[in-house]
Amino acid sequence: MICSFLSTNQINSQISIRENDIVEKAVVKPSVFDSLTNIVLQRNIIDYKKYIGYKLFFLPKSKKYTSDYGTSNKIIDYLFSNDSIEITKEGKLPFDEVVLNQVSYGSKADKIKYSKQYKESLKKYEKIDKEKTNIYKPQFYYERTDKTDGKIYGKIGTSSDSVEGKYFTILDIKGNTNSNRKSEYKKLDDIDLSSESPSLVNLQITLRNESNKDTVYWIGQARNIGTPFFLVPYFEKQRNMYLNQNLVLKSKTSRNSELENLIDVNTGAVINVEYGDVWTCSDISFIDSKDSYYLAGFYFLRNKNRIVKIDLTSNLIHDYFMLESEFKKQELEKLKKEEQRKLEEQERNKREKQEEIKFRNDCIAKWGQNLGSLIADGKVKLGMNKEMCISAWGNPININRTILDGLTWEQWVYGWGTYLYFKNNILSTIQD
Repeated sequence: MICSFLSTNQINSQISIRENDIVEKAVVKPSVFDSLTNIVLQRNIIDYKKYIGYKLFFLPKSKKYTSDYGTSNKIIDYLFSNDSIEITKEGKLPFDEVVLNQVSYGSKADKIKYSKQYKESLKKYEKIDKEKTNIYKPQFYYERTDKTDGKIYGKIGTSSDSVEGKYFTILDIKGNTNSNRKSEYKKLDDIDLSSESPSLVNLQITLRNESNKDTVYWIGQARNIGTPFFLVPYFEKQRNMYLNQNLVLKSKTSRNSELENLIDVNTGAVINVEYGDVWTCSDISFIDSKDSYYLAGFYFLRNKNRIVKIDLTSNLIHDYFMLESEFKKQELEKLKKEEQRKLEEQERNKREKQEEIKFRNDCIAKWGQNLGSLIADGKVKLGMNKEMCISAWGNPININRTILDGLTWEQWVYGWGTYLYFKNNILSTIQD
């Protein structure tokens, strides 16, 4: 019976083959990380993945920065943690002062003594100076207190001491295209950018604070990426490439307005970088700047007793300068090409001279000393035949022919406004 069951089951069993196609999403490879630029906006959202695994440095605030609108203090409101924390707001008014402000009749004792309303209000009031937040390392920045109800107004941001000057490692990057940046974030591969500008995509960058190993989330629009972070491999790459190296402009036409009005950091004099001048990159570092809220990075170039600084993120060094060793190699190549050009020109002139001599000798041998010399000098004379004129002037651009009474008349048109007239193949008239 068992054998019969197995036999029947094997006969009825079939392989199932699905006829409908299965759409499989292609996996796009991000562009290669080259550390030749700081962390910047990417046209293709998938290319943000190339930054994963690399370190960022959170730039400290500049002590020299001044704003046209008075003192400026940016709130760090773009770093978040997984955990919500309840913080107490600063700026609370005494409860009695709030109640007295709201009630304008009766004595103070009548207003508050053993009042049930007062006790209930007191419990409620104790809560209005507290708030839950998932801002990383939160700190309350007080703005004002409403004296009518005691409500405290202000902003919550990350404590600057907990992040400035710290290193962070990028662990992951996700995104969404919703107007609400708190919406769910998806893998970059799953984001459709058909109806959204790449700069407006919301990014969620997972970071590890290397000072305490905390997991932190940077959340903001892609156009704001990088501020106030600086990509550590980019900084290291620039130091490896240019520090203590001699630099020269790539060419005489390498002009840029930012290179024409540099300021000597010691004297304040206007400096123009000229082609052929050798500048030594004596330092690459960050400094306090009155023009930047955060520390600003610069290349410092020295030429004798002159020192200028160039923005570390401007690409001016990469676009307009080259190493002196490469410059010398380039100049040597130019010299070799010029020498080669002169040799070729001499050879060409020698060859042309030889051809002229041979042409003159051939003309004299064929048509005699008088006519041959005229033809070799590019001159025509009445009585010459067509062959002589062609040898002297070359072929005309047009020929007009007339046959009359057995005679053939031809007008030869030359491009410089001169006409030759032939009667039976002999030059009879020259019209200039």
